[in-house]
Amino acid sequence: MTYTKSLHLAFVYHVPFWEKDGEIWTTFPPIGRYVDSLAPHFKKVTIASPKPLVSDQPLYRMKASNLAIFTVKPHPNLQSYYFHLVSFYISYLRAAPDWDLVNVRMPTLTGYPAYLAARFYHKPVFLVVVGENLNFLSLASYSGIKKWAINIIARLQEFLMKRMIRNSLTFTNGEDLFKKFKPYNEQVYPMRSSTISQSDLLPDVRDTCCQTPFRILTVATVAPRKGTVLIPEIIAALKYEGIDISWTYIGNTDGNAGEQELEKTLKLACELGVSSQIRFHKAVGFDELVSFYRSSDIFVLPTYMEGVPRVILEAQASGLPVITTSVGGIPQAVENGIDAILTSPGNLVEIVAAIQKVIQDPNFRRGLISKGLETAQKFTLESETKRMLDKVEEVCFTNEKKRN
Repeated sequence: MTYTKSLHLAFVYHVPFWEKDGEIWTTFPPIGRYVDSLAPHFKKVTIASPKPLVSDQPLYRMKASNLAIFTVKPHPNLQSYYFHLVSFYISYLRAAPDWDLVNVRMPTLTGYPAYLAARFYHKPVFLVVVGENLNFLSLASYSGIKKWAINIIARLQEFLMKRMIRNSLTFTNGEDLFKKFKPYNEQVYPMRSSTISQSDLLPDVRDTCCQTPFRILTVATVAPRKGTVLIPEIIAALKYEGIDISWTYIGNTDGNAGEQELEKTLKLACELGVSSQIRFHKAVGFDELVSFYRSSDIFVLPTYMEGVPRVILEAQASGLPVITTSVGGIPQAVENGIDAILTSPGNLVEIVAAIQKVIQDPNFRRGLISKGLETAQKFTLESETKRMLDKVEEVCFTNEKKRN
């Protein structure tokens, strides 16, 4: 993979990046680490970033030295995106001549304007699809006219994403998305979205659940689709069984729906008398997040909708037994009862039973931890990035390489 080292890559996504005191920061560490993993393979990487909002916090400092930022209008919601739509098209058309290759992470609202600009100048594009808007918006708790309007917008975005996939080399996060989009293009390949480097892996297998209260961790945005409101009932059921736990939830609220979900969860926790056992914490930088993983006993993600969440690998890399749900690409990413436990989404009885099993069966727990660490070792940032870029070079630049 030497050809790409002479190329200028543009990366397009909706996460803001900005420069401060000569350093580049982002509010979302997983995307920052992804871009850092790309940078050594290119001459230059330009990040197409929305202008940061006042509320955006610097949670990750970029390590690569060959980065630049190309700023577009902020688009924190659908209304601002469509208000600035013409601006997005013009901005990308002006910038695209300097790029050799464009990577769009989907779904993202400015993906299609960037794709059109790249096509106009005959620049190759590769997509990384980590989710889909249609299912996402169906679980966003909208109602009435707003629900109707959002549904139309989601279907439009789905149509545009399929159109992009038909004409672009595409990598999907997991087998579920791969099966959905493979019929649209032969050049669609499954991958595993990862945020862990080889150096992040726990060097040795450890045991957990050695003292009470047992510490459960969830890392996710606060949103209906993540099953956040289920947690107080899970805690109450475990309390009834005489199992003392504390639950830490790390992640920011996802818009108005997330704020409502947090409010409902806290209210329910109060009603069930478990408020003191659950703590919500805003998103943190990756180094601090690793310390949360390594000071916890069990990782639980009671989600209703996913591709393959990167937090599963993060938890496994830190030696945590993982309990999650059999949705999206998760069943193809982990093996139930071997390196994780899968439950039905929304099934409190199954989730409670899984937590009890992990706590009460040390041999089973240690087996989950050991196999989980083996899984994490297979899907590091380094290995997944190389696998992806080898295919990019093969598919996008075969003719150029032959001419050279």
